[in-house]
Amino acid sequence: MEMCYDGTLVMPSSYAVMSEDEMTYVEGGGWTTYKGNDALLQLSVMAGQVYGCAVAAGKLGKALAAGALTCETGWGLVVAVAASLGLSVCIVAGTAQAVFFAAALLYHRQYKAFDAYSVSIWQWSATLGIRKATS
Repeated sequence: MEMCYDGTLVMPSSYAVMSEDEMTYVEGGGWTTYKGNDALLQLSVMAGQVYGCAVAAGKLGKALAAGALTCETGWGLVVAVAASLGLSVCIVAGTAQAVFFAAALLYHRQYKAFDAYSVSIWQWSATLGIRKATS
């Protein structure tokens, strides 16, 4: 791509200079330590994530079965393929969330605290790591 502006760069009178670190910072994600009631609340959120994946997998399994039964119409095949892809994602994500939940539960039981690495996008959130509390 060629630049078509070759004059002096003119900035507005109220601009703010930023370092590269400020410009590349992304909101969200990071390690958080959970102790006491906060740990119990986070464990319940993680259990909800596992349950949500299980419910979604069940609904997608039903859609897959219904699509497979009506495969000769064309739309049944589309539904079956889409449902099978969604089901695969739900199984992988649900298994990962279940493993993280179990690890957090064990750390909480042994150390009364744990660190969780979570990310959120709109109303969706996922736990991507659990470790022994560092603080």
